[in-house]
Amino acid sequence: MATDTTNITKDTTTDNYSHTLLSLLCSNRWRWDSAGYSAIIFNADHTGELKCASDSSYFIGAKFEWKAKDPNTRCWQATTTDTTQLQCQFVIEITLQKQGVGSPSGTAQTDPAYTFLPHLQTTHLNDEAFLPKIFTIRLEKGRFATQCDRLYGGKTWYGANRLDPWATWFSFKLVFDPSPYPPRKEWKDFQAGSFPEGTHFWEWNEFYSVENEDEVSDGVVGAIKRSIGLS
Repeated sequence: MATDTTNITKDTTTDNYSHTLLSLLCSNRWRWDSAGYSAIIFNADHTGELKCASDSSYFIGAKFEWKAKDPNTRCWQATTTDTTQLQCQFVIEITLQKQGVGSPSGTAQTDPAYTFLPHLQTTHLNDEAFLPKIFTIRLEKGRFATQCDRLYGGKTWYGANRLDPWATWFSFKLVFDPSPYPPRKEWKDFQAGSFPEGTHFWEWNEFYSVENEDEVSDGVVGAIKRSIGLS
């Protein structure tokens, strides 16, 4: 569903805040990686989905319930860098469910890859992971490459701090404190060198939405030209 982002500005009433922030939060899948294999989805009925995958291995595909802890929060707009604008900061409570996203009552946004893994999270997480948790979330508007692309994209070719020329750029970012993925102590024991130990899912704390229109229209060719200094 497309989101009208023109009204994400400072608001004067709680109703305007609620409509503006809620519509942006709930109208889009928030992706950790460009493809959205690891992602978080908020629904307007205060349910949601949390998904975690790495290299076609799936670790979490769970429903959750969420609620605002400070419903009187106001959105505001303040420049934090030359290219990034802080939109608002808010606090929510999330309770991860043992129920998988692939169950018959799953939302229309459920990925087919998770459909056959209804007990995924109980395989990998202990009971503490399903207790209510408090998160501070910062919403930013700007031009962002994903945390995944910054950590892993382009390093093989270019070395550290270089992105693939075709990396996807997004207009909005959610920064979680702490990460919505359970901390290490809430994962069941894994062998040394396993994905959870090697990738530290609990450090993944940025999620992105609304692909940058300029980047999409420019396409891969334009991105490659820019990367080699031709435009």
